[in-house]
Amino acid sequence: MRESRPPGSERGAPGNRRPYRNSPWGLVWIGVSNFVLTVVTLGLFIPWAMVRLAKFQLEAIRLVPAGNLEEFVAAEPDEIGAVGEEAATAFDFDISL
Repeated sequence: MRESRPPGSERGAPGNRRPYRNSPWGLVWIGVSNFVLTVVTLGLFIPWAMVRLAKFQLEAIRLVPAGNLEEFVAAEPDEIGAVGEEAATAFDFDISL
């Protein structure tokens, strides 16, 4: 399989790569089979067709981090504000951890 870049792949954290490895023939197969099954079932297959296509696309995306993920997880923000908690109180949301 070849590695290509999907639209919007330049967004995200700098230095991280998100290679998109997918076969164009696999996408053609999903499209044709979804169309045929949708016609045969008179449109009842549409939700499953959408799920099949989304699953096919999501299985092909990988994240290759530029650095150590342990450091990223351990990093603590310098300042934590109370805006989220106060907004939850104002809108009467119950946030329990």
